[in-house]
Amino acid sequence: MDKFGLLPFVKRVQFEKELFAVPWVIPATFDCQSMRYFGALENVQELAIADLDFSKFPVGLGEYFGRFSHSLRSVALSGPRGTRQQLLNFLRLFPQLDDIKILHYHSRAEVHEELDTRPALTGGGLRGRLTLVSIDEEGLLEDITAAFGGMRFTSMDLRNVRGTQLLLEACADTLETLRIYLDDVSQDCKQVPDTERIFPKSDLTLFYQCSPNLSTSRATLLFDP
Repeated sequence: MDKFGLLPFVKRVQFEKELFAVPWVIPATFDCQSMRYFGALENVQELAIADLDFSKFPVGLGEYFGRFSHSLRSVALSGPRGTRQQLLNFLRLFPQLDDIKILHYHSRAEVHEELDTRPALTGGGLRGRLTLVSIDEEGLLEDITAAFGGMRFTSMDLRNVRGTQLLLEACADTLETLRIYLDDVSQDCKQVPDTERIFPKSDLTLFYQCSPNLSTSRATLLFDP
């Protein structure tokens, strides 16, 4: 693609899962030739990385991915490893971010300090789709909300997420579609939530889908308040 001058037209960059236990995204990946190619990627809008280990980059990833800061709209991370602060710092590289997808993240232990919201918040973004699977760090969600000056997602797909209530309340005025899973809801709560209280203004469609291990292999309820 470089030979034909097509790199500036690339919209999506994707790093696949580890190959033979060797991750793709490590400092050695970004040699002189790779960085020359990266430098030509002027309009990347989507970035997907599997098995990203933040500890491999002690000074952060800004040197490599910061060049996408003005164009990137979507980030998808599968199995990221690192502290909550490292993940937050990575997301803050992209102030225009609209879509976030994070699968299977369990933060590493750290001495975490309260996020200082005074300096340079991004003040925008997070207006698209949020997909979270197996996230046990509610503090990360609080930090993302603070760092981006709030959340304005219109669509959320949440499975096994700690902090769901925080997300619903943060996006009460913008959320249009919510997808959750019945096996994440206690037996006493398997009913339509109090949308009048949480979503006073939105036209919300709720998707409840059973997981295959439940008695009903697939069940979907559409609710329009």
